[in-house]
Amino acid sequence: MNKTVKECMDLDVFKNARLLAGAKGVENVVTGLSVLDMVKEDDVKRFNSEKGLLFFTGFLGVLENERVQCRLIQKLAEGGHSGLVIMYMGRGIKELDTSVIRSAESANLPLIVVDDNKLNYSHMINAITGDDKKNKEGENHLISEVVKTLLDFDKHSDFESAIKEAAVANDFQVILLGANFNPIFTVETRKRETIQEAVKKARENRLDGKQRSSVFVSVNGIDTYWRTVRIEETSYYMFLVDTELIRALVRGNKPLAYSLNEEAKIKPSEILSVFFAKDISSESCEDIFLRFEKEEGFSLHRISDNGETYGMITRVNANLDKVGEFKQKCSELYESLKGNKSARIFHITGIDGIDGVADAYKEIEESWSFAQNIFPYKRVFTKYEMALVSNCIDIEVGEGKIKKNYIDLLAPFALISSKKREQLLGTLETFVLDSGMNAAKTSELIGIHINTVKYRLRKINALLGVEITGNRVIPGLTIAVALKRLEKLMP
Repeated sequence: MNKTVKECMDLDVFKNARLLAGAKGVENVVTGLSVLDMVKEDDVKRFNSEKGLLFFTGFLGVLENERVQCRLIQKLAEGGHSGLVIMYMGRGIKELDTSVIRSAESANLPLIVVDDNKLNYSHMINAITGDDKKNKEGENHLISEVVKTLLDFDKHSDFESAIKEAAVANDFQVILLGANFNPIFTVETRKRETIQEAVKKARENRLDGKQRSSVFVSVNGIDTYWRTVRIEETSYYMFLVDTELIRALVRGNKPLAYSLNEEAKIKPSEILSVFFAKDISSESCEDIFLRFEKEEGFSLHRISDNGETYGMITRVNANLDKVGEFKQKCSELYESLKGNKSARIFHITGIDGIDGVADAYKEIEESWSFAQNIFPYKRVFTKYEMALVSNCIDIEVGEGKIKKNYIDLLAPFALISSKKREQLLGTLETFVLDSGMNAAKTSELIGIHINTVKYRLRKINALLGVEITGNRVIPGLTIAVALKRLEKLMP
């Protein structure tokens, strides 16, 4: 590339842009383009080998930290880069602090704000590189990063080293296929999806080698993007695996998730359920996922690492009249995954858009480790169990008076011997938390005769002076016994 910052700003995509600082640097030559949405300032170091890059950011990882924003600008200037373009104003960062503007001015680093929120990173990169100027759809920012690297791959010894750098820097898998879909080159990741399955999906989506923009294809729940590239007069298909949307949602980075979802084009009404699962990485579970997608018409978006899987279930054109039916199908899927005795699935079904997904992952993250100990016999956990656990955690770490109100419900047990107390409390916990107030199930779990269970329950009723299954009694009693179990886990 040999454009200056000023020449870039003359393009149509910058017509609603403002130069806030660094006017002396507008003649800086732009050698390349990159997206800079990191969490810590040290991440700039990975660009130290290059100079003259024009960066695009929404400060999505450091929205509330003006100090870090200033340090990022200083490090970009020290690295000899050409400028910084701020995107998603008002939707991500609300307003730039004056200290940030002063930092850019003192460093003579052009600081540009794009006020058009309909534009995303890909629009800007495509316009500057001259690649597909007429494309109105936009494309995934990872695709743009790869294309940018390919356009500049003369900086590298060969094409393979250029594409490897793009894959490593952006954390995705890339496969280069010939016109007949034979694999030419691959940068591996831990994804388990086969090239054959990806090719099948691509053919089903009628990839014909002529499209210039990227095409989104879901391959067994993994988000992939396809694009044709031309290298030394030969056309190839380029296939990339992207997990950034799920990762952004799991991290609770809502601004970044909204940005990525613009490209994935998942409507809020299409999101049905999210889940976190442990120990479901088996061929039988994979078959269950594939069958669920094929037979029920749902899409599964997921990432797996070290025996843990995060996922989101969507359905295109979800009929509102059938939402209840769709939720039931999701619940049936989770139940079918618990074949492995060590498997644990935590799901929240019934989600309100991207905000709801991020909030659901947060609730799961905060409660799952406690939930599996409060309910040791369960393998599938719903939002009801996790809501109970979250409330118990809040009570445990909050004001002592609220906890005392619940624990006092069990005070009569202190009046009997320790052996009897242990027997009756253990029976009560199992009856209320583990067996759904079913005496036969309680008998099975504890390993005693059902008549013994019934005898102990009568003793508990007499001791507390209430019928423990009464609808005004069981809510408070459930929290009380859950708090007793939680006490054993808290430091």
